[in-house]
This record gives sequence, C-alpha cells and structure tokens, in this order.
Amino acid sequence: MLPKQTVSYRRKHVVIIISAIYLVLCALESYFPFLSFMMKISYIFISFLMYSLFSGSIEKKDEFTKASLSKATEITFYILLAAIFIVSGFMFDVSSDTAANLCYYLILGAIGLRSILFLIFDHTPAEKEGE
Repeated sequence: MLPKQTVSYRRKHVVIIISAIYLVLCALESYFPFLSFMMKISYIFISFLMYSLFSGSIEKKDEFTKASLSKATEITFYILLAAIFIVSGFMFDVSSDTAANLCYYLILGAIGLRSILFLIFDHTPAEKEGE
C-alpha cells in the first residue's frame, strides 16, 4: 500500500486528462480493432492512476488555483457552446447512435480541455519559483 498523501490539483487534472483520452479511445475501439488489445492492457494503468488520485486528501485551493480554475472553466464553456452550435448546424441526416457518440466526445473533450487549460493557467513562471 502506498502511504496517504496530499494530492495536488495539478496531479488531479493530469489524471483527468489521461482518463478522458482513455475513454475516447475505448469509444473508438469498435472503429479500430487494434485498440482492443491496448485497452485490455491499459486497465491496470488506469486502475493505478485512479488509486493514486483518490489515495489521499486533495490540497486546499488557494486564490491562484481558484482564479486558474475559473478561467479554464469559462473558456471551456464558451468553446463547448460554440462546438454545440456548430455541430447542431450539421446534424441533418445523422442517426441517433452517431449523435450520441458525438455528444459523448464533446463532453469528454470539454472535460479534458478544462483540465489542460487549468494546467496551462496554473503554471508558475520560473522567475517566481526562486523567490
């Protein structure tokens, strides 16, 4: 067993990004048969990631983290709104399965994008780390 530790928000969002990519790959497994073997092997990896994320308490948010998360959420919301608007304009002859898959990909993409933007905004420049 790993010792209990405090999990940083950066680590949490890295796990969220990896999990979102993994779920998209699982959804694409029916289109690309070579992914099925890779998915079976990666179950162990994803299980370890989830355990490492939830094995300790998550650090408390400071003001900089709250501001970074707020910016990332706002940008993700506007991008998701634009994506839904654009996609809805092209969905004339789409089956319900295709529409459901598209919604699934949009949601997972938004979750991953929010975490990526948070990691970008939460980055502390090298000059400030030395102080």
